[in-house]
Amino acid sequence: MDQTVDNRSTRATTATPSISESEKNAIIGGVLLSMLLAALDQTIVAPALPTIARALGHAEYLPWIVTGYLLTATAMAPLYGKISDVYGRRPVIYAA
Repeated sequence: MDQTVDNRSTRATTATPSISESEKNAIIGGVLLSMLLAALDQTIVAPALPTIARALGHAEYLPWIVTGYLLTATAMAPLYGKISDVYGRRPVIYAA
């Protein structure tokens, strides 16, 4: 006896729920707000770095301070991505 199984009949069909237009707008708004806050962080800290360096007493090390800050900010992006994959996006955004 030849027992063949039709793959089309045994597949589980999962329908993804469609997202309404207002939900799409809310998602895009949330992402844009997060990007705005990250950009504000960069623009607020960058002008303050010379003052921070003078207060620490080592203004000649300002290029190193700027480089360290930018490298740290750049390295955090993939790290936040991995953390959000593990713990979920909403808790990570709230914690950030």
